[in-house]
Amino acid sequence: MREALVRIGSTANERRVHERSVHGSNVTVLQIAILESVEERQLCLVQNVSETGMKIRAYGNLPSEDEVTVRLRGERAIAARIVWRDAPFLGVRFLDELSSKQIEMVDVAGELARAPRLDVDMRILARCGATIRPGRLRNISPSGARIELPRLQLSQRELHLRLPGLGSIDAQVRWSRGSDVGISFNRSLLMSELALLVAAWQG
Repeated sequence: MREALVRIGSTANERRVHERSVHGSNVTVLQIAILESVEERQLCLVQNVSETGMKIRAYGNLPSEDEVTVRLRGERAIAARIVWRDAPFLGVRFLDELSSKQIEMVDVAGELARAPRLDVDMRILARCGATIRPGRLRNISPSGARIELPRLQLSQRELHLRLPGLGSIDAQVRWSRGSDVGISFNRSLLMSELALLVAAWQG
């Protein structure tokens, strides 16, 4: 069934119209994504998807403008328009409808390692063995991050990080190129934890 054209806004009635218009073709997912607007980029959770739109759980402020981009794993970008807001949730309508095959590509739960990474620039502290050095956090996802450690010799694979808003996080070094280091966390971060880190970054 085609989605009815509704006035852009945030009322409960608009939300019901949007959800009812795509009922029957919705696929429930728990897919981590990045929600991009003119104002900011933030991690979000796609809760369901259909040919015409998505329901999204935001972990930052809801965008005030209507035109957004949803960036899925593999950096695949989908242009969309917000049709309802009910914090912390929002509903978007795609500018171009998705095919059934494209929906199947979204419908893969639990692939944290392939989740999109959020670019940041934050000061951190890293400890390797008995050595503690300052560094920079360059990007992050629930499963890992890329950090910059210009003056730290990696004598072992295990790192202990201190991240703003989160405190201490244990991680494993996966690769290093000069001062750039790729790490995986010993446990996947919760979306609420990432939201605290992003809030600390944005001040």
